Amino acid sequence: MLDEVIELLEEELSREALCEVPEDLLVRVREYVERLRELAHQNLVQEKLAEREEELLRQALAALIEARVRKLLKVASSDGGALQHLLAYEYQLMGELFSAAAPRKQLQLEEVKGVGGRVVIRFISEVPAIVGTDLRAYGPFKQEDVASIPLENAQVLIERGVAIPVSVASSRRRNK
Repeated sequence: MLDEVIELLEEELSREALCEVPEDLLVRVREYVERLRELAHQNLVQEKLAEREEELLRQALAALIEARVRKLLKVASSDGGALQHLLAYEYQLMGELFSAAAPRKQLQLEEVKGVGGRVVIRFISEVPAIVGTDLRAYGPFKQEDVASIPLENAQVLIERGVAIPVSVASSRRRNK
């Protein structure tokens, strides 16, 4: 069982898209852990080995779930993309993420719209140089770079999940 979870984790970490995970994986892991606990009562060595295997199994499973949730959050913060290989609880989580994120994106842009239809954004991943709707060149951008770009370009970058809006209103108030 540990080998299977580690193999799934390695596959999940090596691909950008969600990998296919057996729907019954969590049930099978739980049943396996119960069998491990039953075997652990045979002797002290078996008990220690079973405890260690259970700990490693829990760590690998937690890392697998974390990697999948990270991908789900990335999809939720972008355009939604094609979702394949979701487990039942992941479909439910995605529905909640999309319904919570959709109205907030538009509100964020309205809150931070600057002078001349420009928006200040912070890049959360690297982005190559782009040509703005004003026909000016912008970038390339590194993670954590901040730039003021046309609203239309900012919307696209935010929807793709590579940038987030930055509110400059509070800093303006402090400077007055």
